[in-house]
Amino acid sequence: MNSIDNASILRDIHAAWNAKDMDKTASYARPDAKVTMPSGETVSFRDYIENWAKAFPDGKVDDARYLAQGNTVVAEFVGRGTHTGPLKGPMGEIAPTQRRMELKLAEIWEFSNGKLIGGRSYFDSASMMTQLGLMPAMPGQQAQRPAVTPRH
Repeated sequence: MNSIDNASILRDIHAAWNAKDMDKTASYARPDAKVTMPSGETVSFRDYIENWAKAFPDGKVDDARYLAQGNTVVAEFVGRGTHTGPLKGPMGEIAPTQRRMELKLAEIWEFSNGKLIGGRSYFDSASMMTQLGLMPAMPGQQAQRPAVTPRH
């Protein structure tokens, strides 16, 4: 009996997303796969990957670590990119800010028969909003806003 290496599948998902090949990225998931966001909002996997790719066309999943147990894979990584496209969120659409961002994320994914069936994404939305220049740094928080990307 062959066992499925779900962590390798998730590595491949991240590599396809880094290449901005949304069809290939989505092909690793069942069409009905859902992602629950930090706000509690649930979106389709396809909408999840496309939303981040449109908002951060140069975005990359970097410094990823994977932990697999049975049909569950946990990924911890840094998402890096420049906010040059609209980003949909629970409060509406965030217009491009042209700012670079480095955001720590954790995702927990469930697989069945080698296909992603759903998951949860966790990140610090206050850090994201601060880096995008949409809210001030919290007292005691270092303002780690990457520099604005110059327009050419």
